[in-house]
Amino acid sequence: MADQMDIDLPEEHHQPPQTTIPSPDKPNQNQPQSQQSQKKQSSSSSSIRELTTCTIKLPPFAYVHLSTLSSLSSSGAPITTPANPKPATTKEESSREIIDPLQVRSYCTAALQRFLGDTGAAIVPDILLIRSSSSSSKKGQKEEADIYLRLPRQDLGAFAAAITAYPGRRQVSKGNEDRWLLLQIQSCGDWLGSLIGKAEEKDIWDRD
Repeated sequence: MADQMDIDLPEEHHQPPQTTIPSPDKPNQNQPQSQQSQKKQSSSSSSIRELTTCTIKLPPFAYVHLSTLSSLSSSGAPITTPANPKPATTKEESSREIIDPLQVRSYCTAALQRFLGDTGAAIVPDILLIRSSSSSSKKGQKEEADIYLRLPRQDLGAFAAAITAYPGRRQVSKGNEDRWLLLQIQSCGDWLGSLIGKAEEKDIWDRD
């Protein structure tokens, strides 16, 4: 029998079992996707809470602030009230306005129809407020009026161009005075609060 030879076999290196610990940033691949999405939603909802979200890109209406310029007679001289005017005999004369809603609507319709024809006549703005004011000077008492209108947003450009290009119109007051009425655009925009202050905005909507 052949001599038995002792052969030294290399010892096997026993490596300890490796365990993978998922990092907090990367989700564990062994978990199903539904659980991962639920964890993402819970973490995002806990950090940010939105009560309500509203975005208005294109508001439906636009607003225009008009004012009356100095009324002129046919000769071109400004018409002013005397320094010591006579007292009003009736209540209507004491509370009369420089311009009424009917005159404003007629003025705007004439300006739009002259600028755009029948298409312009179809644009009908809403009259929100007409506020008259008077100021005294050396020449006498000057009367002015502020007018606030609302109209569809897409008609704002055509309306502004028509009012700017309109030369004005002649009107006869109760005292048979020949006056020249001319309206001027002070400001216009998509938001009423940007044209006036918050207090005045409340007065416009809460008027009697």
